[in-house]
Amino acid sequence: MTIKSNVFVWSFGILILNLIIKFVFIDYPPIGGDEPFTIFFAQSDFTTLYEMFQTENNPPLYTLLLKVWISFFGISPLSVRFLPTIFSSLTAVALFNFGTKNFNFRTGILTSLIFTFSSYHIFFAHETRPYALFGLLSVVSMITFFNLKREFSRKNIFLLSLFNSLLIYTHFFGFFMLFVQLLSLCFDSEFKLNWKRYFISWTLTAILYTPYLSLLFFRFGQASKGTWVDEPTITELYNNLWKFSNQPLNTVLFLTILVTALVFFIIRKEKFHHASWTLIIWFLGMYFLMFGLSFKIPMFLDRYLVYISFAYYFLIALSVDYIFKHKRWKNIITVVIAILMVVTTNLRAGNERKHDEIADFVRLKASKQTPIILCPDWYFRTLSYHYNKKYFIDYKNTISCLKAENIHPANNFEELSNSNLEDSDTLIFIDTGSKLVDPEGHLFNQLSTSRKIIGKNQDYQAITIFTLIKD
Repeated sequence: MTIKSNVFVWSFGILILNLIIKFVFIDYPPIGGDEPFTIFFAQSDFTTLYEMFQTENNPPLYTLLLKVWISFFGISPLSVRFLPTIFSSLTAVALFNFGTKNFNFRTGILTSLIFTFSSYHIFFAHETRPYALFGLLSVVSMITFFNLKREFSRKNIFLLSLFNSLLIYTHFFGFFMLFVQLLSLCFDSEFKLNWKRYFISWTLTAILYTPYLSLLFFRFGQASKGTWVDEPTITELYNNLWKFSNQPLNTVLFLTILVTALVFFIIRKEKFHHASWTLIIWFLGMYFLMFGLSFKIPMFLDRYLVYISFAYYFLIALSVDYIFKHKRWKNIITVVIAILMVVTTNLRAGNERKHDEIADFVRLKASKQTPIILCPDWYFRTLSYHYNKKYFIDYKNTISCLKAENIHPANNFEELSNSNLEDSDTLIFIDTGSKLVDPEGHLFNQLSTSRKIIGKNQDYQAITIFTLIKD
């Protein structure tokens, strides 16, 4: 077999492996978190979408792709989650090809396998959010970045411009990848020969992104006033690597490998290859940069670090190749790492909030005309998805449909002024994170003024259901 055909066979095998293991539990856990928000607006008209993007934390590309997707395949869990599963599976192939092309076969295959069996990435393969696409475009962007260095052509300039544009139209943190490329260029010994081709590409990227620049600056201005993310603690530097690596044992082993490779590098007094410098900037540079910036604008959240995890995996694979000089030991350690990732992976990665069971509970109470309060109000999307998809699809009337069945989304007591709650002796309060919108608990206190709590169901993880009855 030729080298190209061999790479194709391995790429196909990696793709099939990823599709299989990420498809097995694709419907677990039930649709929840931010997924209903994305699905809800993806089915809406463009006017509603435009208004939503004025306050959304993600650019529009993924939602628009999902809009097209569900117009053909509907909004079932299998449908809406198969799209990120495809993106995640293609990322494994892209990692293999990037490693094989820029380093060697072993680096490519080990990096791809670490990614494939990372519970962290399996979670994003099952989440109807932009992070799987964000990851794929981050890797593809770097592939085209190196392709342009090897071959100066209009095709490569256009492809880098295109993929970088798609990247930052998927997530605002895609700009960090462009920053990685800029810093990487500064460490390039052929800087004087290459800067013009990249300047052309980045200029085209800026032109392609011009329609969204005003909204970018607006969202940045909003974020500078504070975000919902907390300031990081020093322990999060380790905890996020733990998430990348599945288990503490793996994390300690991987860090030991990375530190050992660094010590060997210092002892041997060798120079890093330009591609290796890029990976160091990509991982350590961006990891500590985002950690530092988070004390000004909190952003050090595991899902926002998706693009950094790939460089971490590459450096582990490269370090194994660097530390061990004999092929036999390189292969043994590669197999050991792959086995550790396989045995520690969680194919059912995700939170276990039982939104479908909550919908069943609400269905039972609604049939008895018991008023049900949802707080925060945005939970109406999650509930309606599981409670009655017809209500969910009728996005302009979803809330009125729920209210007609005595289900009332609310963030404060004033929003319930026309709900006729006093006509019922029993009331249900579903708390899905009320402190986010009502830190002092005024809504619940008002509801319990003339009622007493006779039931408190905490069987749904972070969601608590209170049953109140008149004194």
